[in-house]
Amino acid sequence: MKRQFPWHLACALIMSGCCTAVQADEPSAPRDPAGQPADERPWIDLLADLDPARQSVAGQWRKSGGELTVDAATGARLTLPWKKVAEYDLQVEFTRRGGEHSIALIFVAGGNQATLDIDGWGQHLAGIQNIAGRTMRDNPTRVDNIRLENNRRYLAEVRVRKDRVEALLDGKPLVAYRTDGSDLALLDLWRLPDTGSLGLGAWDSATTFHRVRMRPLAGLAPTANRSMPAQPAARPIPSPPADSTVNAADDLVSLSDEFDDAATIGNWQRVYQVERTGADQLERFDIGRTRAGWLTLVPRTSTWYNDYRGVLLFKEVAGDFVATTSVIASNRDGRGAPRSDYSLGGLMIRTPRAPAATGWQPGGENYIFLSLGAAQPPGRFAFEVKTTVRGNSRPEIEPLASDRAEIRIARLGEHFVLLRRLDGGEWTVHRRYHRPDMPRQLQVGLTVYTDYGTASRFAPQLHNTRVIPQGRPDLVASFDYLRLRRPAVPPHLRGRRHSDPASIEDAELLGFLGFEAVSPTRASRAGGSPDG
Repeated sequence: MKRQFPWHLACALIMSGCCTAVQADEPSAPRDPAGQPADERPWIDLLADLDPARQSVAGQWRKSGGELTVDAATGARLTLPWKKVAEYDLQVEFTRRGGEHSIALIFVAGGNQATLDIDGWGQHLAGIQNIAGRTMRDNPTRVDNIRLENNRRYLAEVRVRKDRVEALLDGKPLVAYRTDGSDLALLDLWRLPDTGSLGLGAWDSATTFHRVRMRPLAGLAPTANRSMPAQPAARPIPSPPADSTVNAADDLVSLSDEFDDAATIGNWQRVYQVERTGADQLERFDIGRTRAGWLTLVPRTSTWYNDYRGVLLFKEVAGDFVATTSVIASNRDGRGAPRSDYSLGGLMIRTPRAPAATGWQPGGENYIFLSLGAAQPPGRFAFEVKTTVRGNSRPEIEPLASDRAEIRIARLGEHFVLLRRLDGGEWTVHRRYHRPDMPRQLQVGLTVYTDYGTASRFAPQLHNTRVIPQGRPDLVASFDYLRLRRPAVPPHLRGRRHSDPASIEDAELLGFLGFEAVSPTRASRAGGSPDG
């Protein structure tokens, strides 16, 4: 549901220096469970005990003169120290000093995190996200035409109650949504390492937070979601994959996607959007429409090599991880291997780069991928593995007698182990790399690329910032799932140089990285038709 902001009212508000909008009922005066007005309870200053060096998750944060400042950075965010209570008010005074994207207040309701985003998605939207897997672009809290003015001070507030969440901007009602919190989830763009923490975010916007405070009402925070149904009913969030070897407390499981629900496409970031290059190199992509229960990507002419940047759908992952997918590749007719050179799809990890507007420089690409399709010569299936350091790629090709495989990349500190499995057989170690240059937080996701012969006729910067209409793109790649988890390294293998076979053998790696047997359900699906 979308609420269009009346233009005659917008003009009046601009003249009066206000840019808020009303969404649903006006919030009532907050009261604690005992009936005492919340505004009579004391505020707690959350900046007083905040240590930016310890609590920042992304971006450069610093404190000075009692205020908190962050430089412009993609997904800049940090956690806030707070006493966990069930009902409270969170109030933030801020000034966006540069940029044109959203400021986020990360809150907890019913044991689940979500955000109040203000001036987001490049569309000047405000609202709560996510609700039942839907961002504020298409959930009931969407408010249009909320445009922050740079160098102007704002006051934002989130009021969390057991049966609702309300938000205000400059003291005026912005959003009111009835929920017990069970349908809320944090957008992956703002994910925090502590899933029970409050936080702040500024997307590619230099911002000063003048005051951040919390006013608790009575009652401790719940440890589990309540059973009261949220209103209105919406599409449920997909459950993480069943896997008896995965610890229920694993914080990466929630980033996994079985591609059983088309709505989860909104949880993925795309590199061309994040880096604002203006070149959408995907001709089409969908969940479930081409192949039931699969994500399908069909790329235009594009490539990953040296300074060339192609397609990547990703999620941000900090620290050690194991990422796994199952991929099927074919030509566009679906009748064999791609007929254009270097047409493959697979799993990729990459060091984030600054938006193109900040000034592109060669030698900035750093990534690893393992993919399958056709390389050189075209028309024959093959694996391609590639490590790229400062724009210098080192690819390796290996023949493959199949159109499908499961592939896995594990990060163990500075060491990266790439594995593969064919037809439900045993996992094998494909390659290992030592990459001490890679930062703690990486882009982890799925890539496709095709028709290197045409793409390479363009200089990298030109290729990266335009859609190439000519050429011979010839790839369809479908992914059954993307599963993320933390690695469980046995104590006696910790501290080894996992990229060095002299330090740890393949069999030892497979002892904890080849961690599940083939799923009969998934195996049967892998052989299904495009219609499932």
